Amino acid sequence: MEVAGGLLILYGGVGPEWATRIAGAIFAVTMLGAIFMVHWPNGWNFMAGYGEGTNNMGGMEFQVLIAAISIFFAARGNSD
Repeated sequence: MEVAGGLLILYGGVGPEWATRIAGAIFAVTMLGAIFMVHWPNGWNFMAGYGEGTNNMGGMEFQVLIAAISIFFAARGNSD
């Protein structure tokens, strides 16, 4: 998913707008899955999951940022 999304983002930057929108949707689904399946139990702070006896996955603040940007790309595309 991430490789396909990355290639579509690159293609959408110089090509058709639909490629950017699809890439945004792919990344949004991937990040929402990562948030709810892995990072949610650690809370918001990215450093919250680090330390002795933890799963070292961190919180969800960075993944929420990527999901928000992805949703923006899915909704807006690469138009001016």
